[in-house]
Amino acid sequence: MLVDSHVHLDMNQFKDDLDDVVARARAAGVGEMLQVCYDARSVDATIALTRRYGDVYGALGIHPHDAKIWDEAIEKRIKEGLLLKRIVAVGETGLDYYRDLSPRERQREVFRRQIGIAPSAAWATKTSRRPGSGSMPSSRCSRGPGSIGPIFCWSVSRHE
Repeated sequence: MLVDSHVHLDMNQFKDDLDDVVARARAAGVGEMLQVCYDARSVDATIALTRRYGDVYGALGIHPHDAKIWDEAIEKRIKEGLLLKRIVAVGETGLDYYRDLSPRERQREVFRRQIGIAPSAAWATKTSRRPGSGSMPSSRCSRGPGSIGPIFCWSVSRHE
């Protein structure tokens, strides 16, 4: 069985044939999918998808592009969502200095907040890093063994 650890089934290009998209994934051998949240709207969409499909699990978080919109209400919605059985990770989170769509200090602050939401090793994080982001904040290492899940990044050279 294959597991697709990063899907965005809530995106507009899938709205007209979502059932077919999921069926094609299943036919190709994908047994489980992790629907990864990226903005405020996708928090509720991710929860809905985990309820609609038995083989879809969810990660709730705010992508670094949208760190500028982070507030207490979003944090509360994510925390509440983490109480649901099929929500298994915090994310997508991280740093993205490639496009700088949110101020860098705000990205670092929101990244730390999201890492702090995962109160134990029961939740992983989906973390991204783009070129030019430098090192990840040290808080990612201070939460204890198992608290950081998949980290994916784009590199511009073999030295980065």
